[in-house]
Amino acid sequence: MIRSTSTTITHRLLRCAGLAVALLGGSSLAATQASAAPAPAVRAPAFTIPHDTVQYADSFVRAFGAKNTGRVRLLGTTTAANNAIAHYSIAGPTWVRLWCDGTAGSLHCKYGNGLGRFMLVNVSNFDAMLGRAHSVTSVVFSRFRIPANSCDYADAFVRAFGAKNTDIVRLLGTTTAASTAIGHYGLAGPTWVRTRCDGAAGSMFVSYRDGRGHRLLVRVSNFDAMLRHPHSVTSIAFS
Repeated sequence: MIRSTSTTITHRLLRCAGLAVALLGGSSLAATQASAAPAPAVRAPAFTIPHDTVQYADSFVRAFGAKNTGRVRLLGTTTAANNAIAHYSIAGPTWVRLWCDGTAGSLHCKYGNGLGRFMLVNVSNFDAMLGRAHSVTSVVFSRFRIPANSCDYADAFVRAFGAKNTDIVRLLGTTTAASTAIGHYGLAGPTWVRTRCDGAAGSMFVSYRDGRGHRLLVRVSNFDAMLRHPHSVTSIAFS
């Protein structure tokens, strides 16, 4: 059988077209597979040990709050780290620095979680400034149990004021009440005694007098005190 020239040319064109389609299809599939490839994972920046003593203490407390055991052990001595890990039940994001004070080559920073828990972190100044690991030498936890009775709540606030215990004053009082008490630290002392405790309109008004004739009226929210909420002392007035 003899094929015509036109028929042969037509078959060749069809084969070429098929090959082109196959090649294009392969390229499209490869492109689709390339676009579907997962993006490379983004790594978190490496942790750098601070050379500032306060930042060193802050980093340790943040690691404790996040239960980052590796970092807790990196920044603390074995004793400090173990003590922090043993208190993971009170870890969390609410710990804030209250104050820092340096003595004898160490920095002492106190932190509170706003719920009556406190944490004192001691850092070696020399080691921290060199960026050395394990510069947190010790950690001390303490607890203040907030009273559930309004009169007792006021008493605790006034005792803290008398002792100039700013941490407890700020824990029990609103910002305004605490600031007023701190502004009157010149009247602080152990001689304040309660004289009356009367309730009205959801609040308890508790009166005190010191040995020098000064008077202090403390107002406490009954509802908040009953639930042991912080900042239940809503106002105070000296006379």
